[in-house]
Amino acid sequence: MWNSLIHLSRCTSTQEWAIAHTMDGHSPATGMVMCDKQTSGRGQRGSRWHSVPHASLCATYWMRVPQKKRLPMPWLSIAVGLAMHQTIAEWQIPNLSLKWPNDLYCKGAKLGGLLIEIKQNASRVRYAYMGLGLNVNQTPLSAPRGISMQEASGHLWDLDEIHASLSHTLGIYIQQWQTGHADTLRRFRQSYEQVLYGRNQWRHYTTSTNTAFEAQLLGIDTHARLRVKPKGQAEQRFLASQIKQTLD
Repeated sequence: MWNSLIHLSRCTSTQEWAIAHTMDGHSPATGMVMCDKQTSGRGQRGSRWHSVPHASLCATYWMRVPQKKRLPMPWLSIAVGLAMHQTIAEWQIPNLSLKWPNDLYCKGAKLGGLLIEIKQNASRVRYAYMGLGLNVNQTPLSAPRGISMQEASGHLWDLDEIHASLSHTLGIYIQQWQTGHADTLRRFRQSYEQVLYGRNQWRHYTTSTNTAFEAQLLGIDTHARLRVKPKGQAEQRFLASQIKQTLD
């Protein structure tokens, strides 16, 4: 599925590189750029992603969004998260889960994350950028509450092999997402809720307007919104941009 494969030894951010080099409309419709060392990797809501050369996987996948086709954009993050979860689960890494909306967790610690951005150029052509970061062979991790595949499994991993597997699985999920079929989205929802970190538990949240509250995590709805039920209140639903779960 990925028409262009680019490997850089060093860059500030694969996400920034992909955006800067593909928005002109002349680049391949799909592609991927990976980097051995990011000096300023980005995460969700302006957070930083710390990479270690030859020990972490840093990559951004991009695709040109068809102009005449209506796609279920809120489900893109769910599809990419499921692809990352399935890829790592196939390597027998234990106790994996997905923390809303974009973190891959292992044994209650962060193993990886993703950043989804939709951009539009001057010609009104839209692009989807899917940045992925994965802790593979770092030990020990400097980031608090982080974990690597090596720490979880006890042995080293081949980055190229993991990347090839991830690219393959991600391609399958993206093609399924592009169909927009109700059955596909229903399957995405069921699969996501099965591995949703903290489901049916009480968690602390902060909204985009800085309102903090505690609620029971119920799952996601048919529009890929988070479903939570605060104490003594009715169920509430939020898009990824509207709420974040604070660490307990």
